[in-house]
Amino acid sequence: MRSRVFSCALLLLSIAASGAAEAQQGPAPASSPTGTANLSSAAITSGAGSASVSAPTTTVIFYTAITASIARHFEPSYVTFGGGYNTRSGVLGGNDLLYEAQVYVHYTWNDTSLRKKPEQGADLVRIMVPIRLQVRQYASESSPVRTPSYNPGFRMYYTRGSWSDEDRLFYLSAGLHHYSNGQSGPHYNPDGKINTENGSFSTDYAELTLYWDRKSSWTRFNIRKYLIGGIATWEPEQSHYYEKALAEIAWRQDFGSFGLARETMSVQLTAGYKFNRDYISPGVNASLRDNLQWTAEATIPIDLFLPEKHWQDMRFYVRGDLGYDYYNIHYQEKLQRIHAGFVATNF
Repeated sequence: MRSRVFSCALLLLSIAASGAAEAQQGPAPASSPTGTANLSSAAITSGAGSASVSAPTTTVIFYTAITASIARHFEPSYVTFGGGYNTRSGVLGGNDLLYEAQVYVHYTWNDTSLRKKPEQGADLVRIMVPIRLQVRQYASESSPVRTPSYNPGFRMYYTRGSWSDEDRLFYLSAGLHHYSNGQSGPHYNPDGKINTENGSFSTDYAELTLYWDRKSSWTRFNIRKYLIGGIATWEPEQSHYYEKALAEIAWRQDFGSFGLARETMSVQLTAGYKFNRDYISPGVNASLRDNLQWTAEATIPIDLFLPEKHWQDMRFYVRGDLGYDYYNIHYQEKLQRIHAGFVATNF
C-alpha cells in the first residue's frame, strides 16, 4: 500500500516539477521552434532605415538563446508503463514491471548572465544542481519499489559569445555527480548471482560535455569518468563488471507536425561505449559488442490527438534500448526493449 501511495506521489511530483521548472525558466524565445534565439543585428533594430529603438542588446539575446538551449535539453522527466516489448524474445511486459519513472530537477545555483552587464562581455557561466530520481515499481505481491536510483550532481555550463552565431550555438559543461541506489545489502547473493533485491550499488563520476545547437537539430558529446579510491564511493564487487569510463554521442532532430499539432515532434538517438569493463558476468568476458549501448527516443505532441488545453506540460514518449541495463545494480542484465509513456515538455 505504501508503495502504491509512493508511486502516485512520484507521478504527481514529476508533473509538478516539470511545470515549476517551466515557469521558472519562462517561455522560450519565439524566433525559432527549438528556443534558439536569433542573434542577428536585425533583432535589435526596428524596420529598415529606422532609428534604433529600445531593444535587447546582442549580448542579452545571446544569453537568452544559450539559456533557452540549456533548459530545452535538460535530461527529461518521464514515466513509462509496463515492462515494454522485448525485441529479443518477442514478449510484451514479461518482467513484472508496473512502470518506470524518472524525475529530473535542475536548480540554478549561480548564473553570471543575470548579473553581468552587456559591456562586460558576452561570456556565460551557469552553475546548476541537477537531481535525478528514478524508480521501478513491480507488479508482484505488495507492489515493491526496488533499488531506486539517486543521482544528485553539480554542473557548470560555460560559453563565449565568439563561439556562436545566428545559425548555431556552442557551449560546454563540466560536472561532478553521485549515483547510487541507497541499499545496504550484499552486492551478491550466496548463489553468486547479483542481488537485485537490496544489493548496494554506488558510484561517483566526473563528466565533460560539448553541445551544438543548430535550431532544428542538436548534438551532444559526453565523456564520463568514474572515480575510484579516496573519498569516492565505489563497491569493490563492481570493479571488473562495471565500466570505469563512458563516452556518448547524442543527436536530436525536431520535425514539424505537418499542421496536425502546434508542437514539433522530436527524435533522439544516443550511442555509447563503456571502457575498462572486463566481464559482463562471472567468467564471461565483455566483448566490443557488449560494451556498446544504444538508445532511441521519440516524442509526439498530445494535442495531435486531444484538444490543446489538455496535458500541456507532457508529450507521448516512446523509447528503445539496446545493450545492458542502465538501472543501477541491474547492470549485468541485457536490455533490449521498447517502452512507452509520457515525458515532460522540456524534451
